Amino acid sequence: MKEEILKVLGELGFQLEHLGSLGYGFVYEGGTYIYMPDKNDPELLVLCIPYVYEIDKDNPLRFYRLIDEVNAMMKGVKAYELNDKICFFYERELLGEDDLEKIIVRMIYRLEAALTLFHNKIAMKCPDEAGEEENEELIGETKE
Repeated sequence: MKEEILKVLGELGFQLEHLGSLGYGFVYEGGTYIYMPDKNDPELLVLCIPYVYEIDKDNPLRFYRLIDEVNAMMKGVKAYELNDKICFFYERELLGEDDLEKIIVRMIYRLEAALTLFHNKIAMKCPDEAGEEENEELIGETKE
């Protein structure tokens, strides 16, 4: 399955860079994505946007709340903390009759949408010009 996925990524126009045991990196819309093959489960397709944002060590709770919001709002995309940085993952089990091109394109779009959502929430909750008290108040608010 790995070779088929690599072939489809190439056909979609991505220049793949082998990243050793991590997988294969490629660039989409200026951002780095990684295809992470799983040798123990070749039917699992995993795409990742690594190091989306560095967690503020002085106020990590704000970022864990944002991670929870992304996880709750974005179907298929999961945000995780890895080495004090936020990363987005999309995992999908492949079935024999799947259209890999459609699946990969959809996964990339969903990851990009999660990234946009995350950046919008950061901008909304942490505006540069807002004072610290204002930021603290905004963290607990949710938009309806």
